[in-house]
Amino acid sequence: MKKRKPKLGSVYLLKSRSTEGIYKYGCTTLSAEDRCKGVNRQKNCGGYDFYVLAEVASNDCYKAETNVKWNLLDDSVSAISEVISIEFFSGSENELIERFIALAGFRA
Repeated sequence: MKKRKPKLGSVYLLKSRSTEGIYKYGCTTLSAEDRCKGVNRQKNCGGYDFYVLAEVASNDCYKAETNVKWNLLDDSVSAISEVISIEFFSGSENELIERFIALAGFRA
């Protein structure tokens, strides 16, 4: 598997307007707002109508996203998708946001 080169960008956390407790995280070299618009246009998005809840700038957005992927949820939950439900997180939405920001801001 070929490793991606570090890239300036950001890691984002989106929240669904249409379905309570649904979030999506990811990384982008665009603005989080532009990426969110793209996600909402995707047919396989499930009609969640996401909006940007948090965004963290990164010198290596791919590595920051990977750190979020493997550490955001409790150890008992596997990271199969960038779309997650709050029910898989043992805390409140504020705790989810705080944890996301801490993980996305991780510096190797």
